[in-house]
Amino acid sequence: MEGWEKNLLALLLNNIKIKKKMVLIYLLAVVIPIVLTNLVIIHSIRENEDIQKNKSMEITIERLKYHLNESFNEITEVSNYISRDLKINEFLQKKYKDNVDYYSDYISLVQENIINNFYVSQALESIEIYTTNPTIINGGVFWNLRAVEQTNWYRIYKENNHNMILYPYYEENKQFPPKLESNRTISFIRELPNRSNGYKSIVKININYYRLLANIKNEDTSNNIVIAYNDQVIFSNQGSEKKNTIFRKLKSKEKSRFNLSDSFLAINDRWDIYISNNQINIFDLIENKKTILLVLIIFNFLFPTLVILLINKSFQDRIALTEQHLLKVEKGIFERININEGKDEIGDLIRSYNFMVVKIDELLGEVYKKEREQQKIELAKTKAELNALQSQVNPHFLYNTLDSIRMRNLLNGDRESATVINELAQLFRRMTKWSDSYFVTVEEELAYVQRYLNIQKYRFVDRLNFSIYVEEECKEHYIPKMLIVTFVENACIHGIEKKKNGGEISIIVSTQENAIYIEILDSGVGMDAKRLRKIREDLEKNDVTTSNWEESTGILNAYLRLKMHYQEEGELEIESQNYTGTEVYIKLPII
Repeated sequence: MEGWEKNLLALLLNNIKIKKKMVLIYLLAVVIPIVLTNLVIIHSIRENEDIQKNKSMEITIERLKYHLNESFNEITEVSNYISRDLKINEFLQKKYKDNVDYYSDYISLVQENIINNFYVSQALESIEIYTTNPTIINGGVFWNLRAVEQTNWYRIYKENNHNMILYPYYEENKQFPPKLESNRTISFIRELPNRSNGYKSIVKININYYRLLANIKNEDTSNNIVIAYNDQVIFSNQGSEKKNTIFRKLKSKEKSRFNLSDSFLAINDRWDIYISNNQINIFDLIENKKTILLVLIIFNFLFPTLVILLINKSFQDRIALTEQHLLKVEKGIFERININEGKDEIGDLIRSYNFMVVKIDELLGEVYKKEREQQKIELAKTKAELNALQSQVNPHFLYNTLDSIRMRNLLNGDRESATVINELAQLFRRMTKWSDSYFVTVEEELAYVQRYLNIQKYRFVDRLNFSIYVEEECKEHYIPKMLIVTFVENACIHGIEKKKNGGEISIIVSTQENAIYIEILDSGVGMDAKRLRKIREDLEKNDVTTSNWEESTGILNAYLRLKMHYQEEGELEIESQNYTGTEVYIKLPII
């Protein structure tokens, strides 16, 4: 085997779990051999059985064709004798003076056994001779043709182009001749020769339907047999053809269920034979081989299964327990496996896992301790920086100065300037109140943003429009103070101010799935792809040393505060297009 083929096989096997490998061994070593062995045996038995059945069906068809042709040929010979009999011809052509004259000749004909001699054939049931001679009296063998001219069998005979036909039919209200055993009839009909150009005569020989049916029913009952004429079921050995019912139609769907079919020519018409064997019971086929099959099942199934179960049990529980502990590791839970490991490869794996857990637990303890200390330092540093910014100006001095300026503007009639100065004073007052608090509510933060934007609106006049939307349930949730205003300030200074026609700032705060979503959107100048990529890289590295951050220090400061407090649960995304605007998306967990 080539090296790459070995590697491919190893790769495929290595990607299959041990439990599935055991199932694969079970299938390849137990199930498939048993199934294949049984299928070969059953197929061999059934194939031989099918061959025998087909031979039997072929012999049956040939036997049926022979018997039916023999019966029909006997009837044909009887009709030939009648057509050649001069006394019958004279009897039919004579014009009788009266009834006495007719009966005299009829009794003479009967006494000479001319008619009875024709009944030697077992297939024959009755003979009827019809003539146009009006002096013949209806009864016995001879009948007036006018009495049956409206019957279906006579109409079929007239429409046929042959001198003789074999016609099966069902006549519900039979009048001529007197009613026989059943209304199902198979008749041989032919016209008798008219040697003196006198009256027209027809002989109708009725075949013994139920004698033929009995012969067919005596065939092998394991075969379903149907004999049809013009797609009508004439004979069947299944007992579904009742004595006084019309011949049913043989449907195409029913034909497809038969295994073999053949046809033969009877007189001048085609007859079809259909045959099929009954469904073979597989248990009957293997009955004589059950001992061999039982031995094969015990050897090929029970013994390998027992071995596989014992081997699987030896390590399945330990693998399952190890897998459970590994799943806990994914969630940050490190627990030892407290069982008897064993001395095989799985035991070595469990001992290695326990050693790893101990070491990881020690390392995590050290890392966690250092991170907590670092976080405390960073938090203290950030808080000190904020307090330093807020305390650079004496608050009371600012309040009094701003209030004096506001009153002077009111006295001079400049209400717009007075309003903006009042907003600025409120901003400084809010900053001093926030000095001892790291978090504020969303409602407080947005009030601060509202005042800031009102001041910027005064500055930019018609070049700035803004809108603020907040879901009601978000207002009482806490977020880091000055988080939103940092990005709003950045949008005003670096987005709207640099755009000649100004732009719009939109702020949206919503909540979903236990998190707060903040969106700050502006239609300012935006930034090109290179600068945006650089900002993202610096955010990822927490790097503020590059010159690119001279105008965006507030963004990194806000990002560091997010990561310091929320770790990976706090998310910041920035999207921007040059001359189109910038979009900032912030996700915070609800606390």
